Amino acid sequence: MRALKPSDPVYHGLKAVYMPKDLQTCSHVFVRRGPIKRALATPFECPFPVKKRQDKNFVVVLNGQEKVISVDRLKPAVLLPDTTSSNLSYTTK
Repeated sequence: MRALKPSDPVYHGLKAVYMPKDLQTCSHVFVRRGPIKRALATPFECPFPVKKRQDKNFVVVLNGQEKVISVDRLKPAVLLPDTTSSNLSYTTK
């Protein structure tokens, strides 16, 4: 019994943030909506331009306003070379 030693405590401090490799360099991102309310509703909104990147947050231009959004709600958008921001707005009914 005297040979038994307690185990080392587990450190639950800061965890590494998962960030897709493409999210660090992409020019546009998809923004995840809140809880989906309708059947067959898209979980992400159309691509928005990235203004500024921080460790855990991005500054994204949403409808002409700059908003700070967590990396957890973002997904990198891969755009075709001939795609511009003006024809990216989609409307759903």
